[in-house]
Amino acid sequence: MYLKLLETKDIPRLVDLCYNFHQASPYNNRDFSVEKVTTLAKSITASNKQDFIIITLVDDNDLTQGFLIGITSEIPFSEEKVAMELAWWVEPQARGTRKSVEMVFAFKEWAKRVGCKVVQMSMIENTGTDKIDKLYIKAGLQRAEVNYIGEL
Repeated sequence: MYLKLLETKDIPRLVDLCYNFHQASPYNNRDFSVEKVTTLAKSITASNKQDFIIITLVDDNDLTQGFLIGITSEIPFSEEKVAMELAWWVEPQARGTRKSVEMVFAFKEWAKRVGCKVVQMSMIENTGTDKIDKLYIKAGLQRAEVNYIGEL
């Protein structure tokens, strides 16, 4: 398996993986929009913007098995930038390899290149919290906060 930036030809598979992520996430009771994912992916791959990235994990058969979508923003009380993971998914059959950790390292490297001082990752609570904790620690991250979701 290897990592690469998303290419236009990979967008249909990214849509499938985003659907799998959606189904496993706390947002699975929300409508899934193929058009939204496609539009976002096309805009990121077509531009040379430095504030978005989609890293993909590809297997030996050139099938994308995972993705990490990240953005940058300024910290609200500082001039410094933070890189935030919006969505990270690796198909179950591709988990448990060093490549998942390498995705986080690639995200961190990109964040440094675009001038971020902090990187922020999250996890879906029902997807193996202990394993994700260990993975993040291997990547040099530490637990800093917990998110809560509420219906409106």
